[in-house]
Amino acid sequence: MPSIPTASHACTLFSLTMESRHGSAWRVSIDPAQMIHLAEEIVIGFGGHLKDANLWRFPDGSHVSIGAYGVRREEPLAAVAAA
Repeated sequence: MPSIPTASHACTLFSLTMESRHGSAWRVSIDPAQMIHLAEEIVIGFGGHLKDANLWRFPDGSHVSIGAYGVRREEPLAAVAAA
């Protein structure tokens, strides 16, 4: 049985944290700098390492990007090209 990528767990934790702290309308009611700060904390907590300007890589090889939108799971370019 394949395991769930760390990137998925990071995205889920970010969304649940924002909803529990700020309600379901957190995307429009929270300052983007606050979102980025929490996103970085969560990604680092899962062992993520910065790969480029906003792309992070986890030890299992999964990737996320962070920004004013929060945390988003990303497919590395090599995987997209191979598909």
